[in-house]
Amino acid sequence: MKTDACDKDKETVKITELAEGDFKRDIPPEEVNALIAAINEMRAENGETDFEAPITETGHSIYYGEHALMRIKEELNKGNFRRINAEVDKTKH
Repeated sequence: MKTDACDKDKETVKITELAEGDFKRDIPPEEVNALIAAINEMRAENGETDFEAPITETGHSIYYGEHALMRIKEELNKGNFRRINAEVDKTKH
């Protein structure tokens, strides 16, 4: 997997290219909202009033790469990172 940017403060990583064997799955709002409805129903049964709002946009999940991203996030949160400056040979691109 190739990443373009890693923002420690926002805890985000922008993926620009998937590695071989990785795949991206689009998750339609209807699928997520079914889960949200089930969670809200359980909360209502328990007398809770703090419910999750339905979503309107498609979500995305990247499989196989997610474990690597979680590890990167853990290491960043521990302060285990260093800045790497590398020159890119533009003649190869």
